[in-house]
Amino acid sequence: MISVSVKNEELILCKQKAIWWPRKRMLIISDLHVGKVSHFRLHGIAAPVELIKYQFDELIELFNLFNPSSCIIVGDLFHAKINKEWDKWVELLQQYHSISFTLIRGNHDTIPAYVFKHANMKTSMSFIQEPFLFVHQPEVHHSLYVISGHIHPGIKLNGKGKQHLTLPCFYFGESYALLPAFGNFTGLQLVEPNKHDKVYVITKQEVIAIN
Repeated sequence: MISVSVKNEELILCKQKAIWWPRKRMLIISDLHVGKVSHFRLHGIAAPVELIKYQFDELIELFNLFNPSSCIIVGDLFHAKINKEWDKWVELLQQYHSISFTLIRGNHDTIPAYVFKHANMKTSMSFIQEPFLFVHQPEVHHSLYVISGHIHPGIKLNGKGKQHLTLPCFYFGESYALLPAFGNFTGLQLVEPNKHDKVYVITKQEVIAIN
């Protein structure tokens, strides 16, 4: 884990591709794309079913580690129409009923609002907890620092010769941050940071500042 300061607030960047905001006891994650594996398999596309368990195990690990009072999901919680993975998600919510879950709706969140409400989840298009504005797609705000997802940021690391490795990352610009996709069955979009930006690459073992 790495501690960073944004707008005089401490944020903890976790290798599970989540942010922990200690002062608010808030866990922040984005782009889980729950249901994507089952959706692909239903349409005859090979997708490793083990990823479903792995993703839920990582969430449970975070919940048990931090004991958050709230969890903000910055869009794209569920990838497609309701399938069997939705039942697993509801079971997880019931297991951690003391956590207040808020979903910032993303472009894949097409499930009706009443279904989320029935699962004891709040939904919104944006959420303000000063000094931050939580939205799905990145934007610039005149006074608040924006925390968003959607992009699935990644960075290419070049080694000796022609060796290179592309990994997910946290990206912090001057006015907004991009969270990595929590889901493991997602692609990456390469970011090109300038000298003022901060990028933290994520490996299976740790989070590493690279500039």
